[in-house]
Amino acid sequence: MKLQALSLAHCGGFEQLDIAFEPDVTLIAGVNGVGKSTVLHALAALLSRALPEFTPSRSAPLYFTDDDIHGDKASLEVSARIQIDGQTINAGVQRLRAADDQGDRVMLLRQAEAATGTNDFAQVLSARTLTGELEAGMKETRTVLATLKSAARPPLAVYFTPKRQMNGQPRKLPPEIKPFEQSIAYGRALHDRDVELREFMHWFRVQSKLGAANEPSRLKVLDALRAVVGELVPEFSNLRIQEQPRLGFVVDKRGHPFYLHQLSDGERGLLALVFDLTRRLAIANPASDNPIAEGVALVLIDEIELHLHPKWQRDVLQRLRDIFKACQFVVTTHSPLVLGEVPARCVRFLEFVNGKVGVTVPTEAYGMDANRILQEFMGAPVRNRKVDGELKTLFELIDQERFDEARSAISALERKLGEDEPELTRASSLIRFLEGAE
Repeated sequence: MKLQALSLAHCGGFEQLDIAFEPDVTLIAGVNGVGKSTVLHALAALLSRALPEFTPSRSAPLYFTDDDIHGDKASLEVSARIQIDGQTINAGVQRLRAADDQGDRVMLLRQAEAATGTNDFAQVLSARTLTGELEAGMKETRTVLATLKSAARPPLAVYFTPKRQMNGQPRKLPPEIKPFEQSIAYGRALHDRDVELREFMHWFRVQSKLGAANEPSRLKVLDALRAVVGELVPEFSNLRIQEQPRLGFVVDKRGHPFYLHQLSDGERGLLALVFDLTRRLAIANPASDNPIAEGVALVLIDEIELHLHPKWQRDVLQRLRDIFKACQFVVTTHSPLVLGEVPARCVRFLEFVNGKVGVTVPTEAYGMDANRILQEFMGAPVRNRKVDGELKTLFELIDQERFDEARSAISALERKLGEDEPELTRASSLIRFLEGAE
């Protein structure tokens, strides 16, 4: 499954927004309040309505409310184009103001390019209505969706909000030791939720017990999970459930045991992503020996850099892509370090233009210096504004050949910034050069 395009009309802060997505990763950036999270929220709501039509999902759908409608408009519309097993699915939701939550109008059609020459689901519906082909088209659509629903590798969609901390310590786990139904993989996957440690520990225990009994392939999944966690965070090893002195999930960090709740917010948030996605992929793909690498999912992550050290911010997205090879990622970020790690084709900048939000794709991003990204793309100063102003004044003094005043300014700045500040070294060298030239 690949998300190809999304269209938002009168949704949240958007009059109209159209975004095309890359097949591997799409990184959405922009200032606070521009609508990055709205894009993910709209996607999650739409997918919650569409997935039950062509996957085993029985998860409760999400609904738009009147608060989601832009300004004083009468309605909102959200539509997406999804490619799955050679079929193009166009899904759309319309919310009318003052309708109850059950009043969302949901449309789901297989694209009919041959018949209509259009990719737009509304035009497909209109064309088929006008030509009297609607019923036949809907019958064909139902057949296609039923075929997709019985696929051996059903696609997932999972939304990780900033709540993903895997907090809490369960006192007990469900006693059942039996395989999970595929539909469990979709449970609340698109909701604004905490990642439940209890759910992961239950799955981990079931995998361990059934694997030790007569299904060794389940142990391979756990071994693969341990391996990828070691790749993601080399200091971590030996993932396990500990029963005594109290129930908990334990990981060795540099050789010392830690309960998960004892780890930092950044560590827990990163493990929550890996644990929850692994659990869902394994349940959705019971016949796979390596669902981590083979399982298909659209993964939405809001603020991927959340609580992470700058070094981890640089690495996190590429490492997740290396681990979950068959997944498509759509993530938001404020971090110039994250932006500098992806090709420009993957970046979508949301920005205000004449009072409306538009989307642009930069000409470069990968490998760019973080300071340059801050200045050119994010409109943020590289350093403290006051210090920046004092440095500007210093070089103006040098330009005016007021060298004694410039030296005094350098001394004052050295007390603030230290003697090794490159700009002060450059200023001193420039003064010596200019004085020698006189």
